[in-house]
This record gives sequence, structure tokens and C-alpha cells, in this order.
Amino acid sequence: IKNPGSLPKALTMPLVWTLGLATFAISWVYNMDFSFIPLFLESVHGLSLADANRLASLLPFSGIAGVILFGVLATRATWRKHLLSTSCSVVLLGSMALFFGEGTTTKAALLVVGCGLSGWLPVLNTYIMGLPSMTPSLMAAFVVLVNIAIYMAGFISPLAVGWLSQRPFGLR
Repeated sequence: IKNPGSLPKALTMPLVWTLGLATFAISWVYNMDFSFIPLFLESVHGLSLADANRLASLLPFSGIAGVILFGVLATRATWRKHLLSTSCSVVLLGSMALFFGEGTTTKAALLVVGCGLSGWLPVLNTYIMGLPSMTPSLMAAFVVLVNIAIYMAGFISPLAVGWLSQRPFGLR
């Protein structure tokens, strides 16, 4: 083949695999949070399921702010790579506050986690666009592979939460 397609070329790039794995992980956490947080708030924090669901709705609400905030920050090319790890750090810090906090701390933690989880995608897309030698067809291949990771995590994570919740160490 004289001009091989962009998808095979992208599959040979280590960065694609790293970003795909990272995207799978962040999407896994995002989907696990939507599956897990209401049950966690109900069983650990003693909220009714209706109150737990209402409180868990802070995740997508703060995600809007996260997309805007991280998207605006990602316009600075030198910040993009650092913003990828920053969004993950924000999720980790918010998760710790969620698991160990009470009351207002839990609400703030949900806002922080949602902001970090949703802020990942605009940074990822602008980071990929700014890579050296990026062409429109190679960008399309990157997006295809990243979306595969997102949808695989979206399919697997609720099943994993259901399975884990039935185990002795899971939610009761």
C-alpha cells in the first residue's frame, strides 16, 4: 500500500495507547461514579435514595463548569499536557473528600469531582490537535480510538459496580 491509512499508523503510536488507557480510566471513573455515588451516599452517609440521587446530580452539573473552565485553560498550548494530570488530581482529591467528608464537604467534593472528570475531554481533544505532525485524518484516527476506550469503559463499569456491590467487601 502506497499510503497506509491513519488508523494503522495511530495504532503504532505509543501516545495513542497511553491516551487511550488514560481515557478508559477517566471514563471508567466517570461511569462508576454515576453508578456508585447514589448507593454510596445511601449506605455510608445514611441518606434516602431520593436525597442521594439529588445530591449525585451535582456531578453532571459541575461537569458543565469543568468543561468550560478546562476548555478555556486548554487554549494555552503550554498548559494542555499539565491540565490532563491536573484534572485527574482534582478527581482524586475530590474523591478523598467525598469518601471521608460529611455534609457540606460531601457536596463540595461532588462539585470538584464532576469538574475534574468533565474537564478532561476538552483538554484531551485540544492536546491531540496540538501534537506534532497531526493531520486531520490522524486526528480522526485518534478520536476513533479514544471513543472506543470511552464506550468500552461505559459498558464495563456499571456491570463491574453491580458485581462488586454483591461481594462481601462491596456495598450492602
